[in-house]
Amino acid sequence: MWRVYCTDCGEAVLLDCSQLTSVVNLEPGVIAVEMRCTRGHPIPVLTGHTIGEQAWTQRS
Repeated sequence: MWRVYCTDCGEAVLLDCSQLTSVVNLEPGVIAVEMRCTRGHPIPVLTGHTIGEQAWTQRS
């Protein structure tokens, strides 16, 4: 399960793997993940080794 922030809903949501819509390795150390909140809004997330804290501070 993942806790992510949905900008359309304006709140953090808890999602499981059924809301995961895509995972793409953009380059070594950078992964793009797209999820859908329980209301169906897309939630793009950049993650991976080279993203570090930068990816998580935007959702605080």
